[in-house]
Amino acid sequence: MGVQRFVGSNNREAMGRVRAALGDDALILANRATDQGVEILALAENDSSGYAPSEQAVPDRAGGVAAAPAGHGATDRAPAGPDLTEQLLREVRDMREQLARRAPAGEDDGPRQALRRRLLGAGFSAVFSDPLLAGLPPEAQRDEQADDWLQRQLQRRLSVAAPGDLEQPGVIALIGPTGVGKTTTAAKLAARLARRHGAERVALVSADSYRIGARDQLRIYADLLGVALFNLEEGEPLDRLARSLADRPWVVVDTIGMSQRDARLGEQLRQLSGALRVRPVLLLNAASQGETLEEVVAVYRGTARTAGLALDDAIISKQDEASRLGPVLDAAIRHDLRLHYVCRGQRVPEDMVAADAAGLVDDALALTGDSDDDGRPGAPGWARQVLAQGRALDASLLLLREGAPDFAAMEALWHGRSPADRPSADQAPVHLRHGGSRPAPVLGLDSHGLPIGVPTAPDKRFSVAAQLLPAPPDTALWRALQQSGQPWLSAARGNSRVWRLGQRLPLNECYPLAAPWDSLMVRHRGRAAQLRLRRLDLAASPTGRGDGAPFTALLCAWFGEIRDLDSGRLLGRRYWLAPAGQSRQQDSDLLVHMLRCEEWPALRERAAADLNAAGGGGEDPWGLAGALAALAVRLDQDNGDWALDLRAQLLSLSGSRRRSPATLLTALIELFSARRELQRIGAVAGGAGNA
Repeated sequence: MGVQRFVGSNNREAMGRVRAALGDDALILANRATDQGVEILALAENDSSGYAPSEQAVPDRAGGVAAAPAGHGATDRAPAGPDLTEQLLREVRDMREQLARRAPAGEDDGPRQALRRRLLGAGFSAVFSDPLLAGLPPEAQRDEQADDWLQRQLQRRLSVAAPGDLEQPGVIALIGPTGVGKTTTAAKLAARLARRHGAERVALVSADSYRIGARDQLRIYADLLGVALFNLEEGEPLDRLARSLADRPWVVVDTIGMSQRDARLGEQLRQLSGALRVRPVLLLNAASQGETLEEVVAVYRGTARTAGLALDDAIISKQDEASRLGPVLDAAIRHDLRLHYVCRGQRVPEDMVAADAAGLVDDALALTGDSDDDGRPGAPGWARQVLAQGRALDASLLLLREGAPDFAAMEALWHGRSPADRPSADQAPVHLRHGGSRPAPVLGLDSHGLPIGVPTAPDKRFSVAAQLLPAPPDTALWRALQQSGQPWLSAARGNSRVWRLGQRLPLNECYPLAAPWDSLMVRHRGRAAQLRLRRLDLAASPTGRGDGAPFTALLCAWFGEIRDLDSGRLLGRRYWLAPAGQSRQQDSDLLVHMLRCEEWPALRERAAADLNAAGGGGEDPWGLAGALAALAVRLDQDNGDWALDLRAQLLSLSGSRRRSPATLLTALIELFSARRELQRIGAVAGGAGNA
């Protein structure tokens, strides 16, 4: 029968349904609280089908039967890490093997000792674990009851700040030992504040005059974010900058990294005290040992109190480097520190997410190693690891539904249905018309130049405000654009022939004649870059047949150099053509749109190949491929909260550490495929991903 799902208003009712359906010997895999009450995943003791993926139906929450979706949908193109679907299936099978090797009844030494081994194996200290487990109620004698009680207790004791608490106006000083990630975290926090409140109202302050290159690193971040940077010399009080910071309500201070045993720590913290009200925030390295974290928290907190500062806030850093999360959560709970964010990598700003008590507890208990008492891994840890993956998939789909435009239409394409509606001209004021032999939908861009998820219908190409063309227009298209009065911009090749002062020259030879225009910050192939623009007036003769005699059109040629932000190295050149009568600022905006979307055609081809290899795509594989490619490009460019969180989630699920539209595309396909496979084996509760 496989894994079955049972829901009751409380734990007693749900367990009654388990016993009625599977008997007293049923294997309880997991239980959790839901909006409907309590949900339990259970398996019959003698069930040989286990977790093998099958086409069996799985009982839904209401007690009915939901048919498993047909088709496989996995892609042959492997992401940077292990294939997500295969990984999850292996984990489920391994979990069943662990369950089969469980000790016979009577050999275990009770739920309290089992929980103690789990806590110690996760990195929690005996000083914390023993008093906690002393409160285990007598009625929690079954494994699932004891496990549920443990999760509730840990979540209640872990203090997590309300959303946006650290984003209130004021001065935030990040403190902590050397190498804990203060500078990168300061940039991440400043990026969030600048996005919400405007870069002109945010300031960064560097108080780190010791570490070589520290201020240069923060200066680069400040330039990228467009925020002001102020330097504070050794021994200077922060009050010295009070006048300069008066018109900037949000200030983030990057302090000197000092060991908790450094005698100068008190002097540094006194530098932050004064007329300006400073909120210190301690960074806790998740990869540190428990004894080190205990010493750091105790010393920093005591020293801050002596300096007149209240140290009650913390951010967890380097979660991606930690083998266990128990030590850092142990320290945070015992010292009653309020957690705001968790940092999971070096990327700014997406590798910083709001702290979530339930998620942190789940992660901590899933990362369970060998304890001093018993090194035998427990089955609940395996179950929780698989279910945590499922919840991550559900969370990703929720973010997509909330933030991605026309995601419902994309889901319809994924499931082989025609979308009820496609974006209108009002939703997509700018269109990119992609040519070629393949079916060619028109990619709609919103007012910010970001792709809309589902390409628009080609018959609406002239009902929009502007056109982006992959190549210079021929005579017929040129006359049509003239009649419509629409602004347009086209990509061009360096060998395209144009007229300049009576000479017919290749476009690339005109580059030295062009006048410098502007320098813009853009993203190029997944990373930030600088676009240096030049412009030149010239003329060209459209090709192809059209109504009327051939003519020569006046044009404005734009030349772009894309350079690396750090080294200044040339990454590529681009050429664009626009009609001479258009606004230069409008041209500049359109070419940025064009540059943002230049990877879309190639990504669409790649997505189509992946879907074809997997036997998916439904009746409109090219429409689905275009939609997935457009969403990948948008995710790479969008700086909204939903996109930041979703990028981090997708890259974590796929195992990739490099952000690019290509890796995001692969992760999106893996997301849909893995979700479908998990639904088939019944390993994930319904929730958001039941589409």
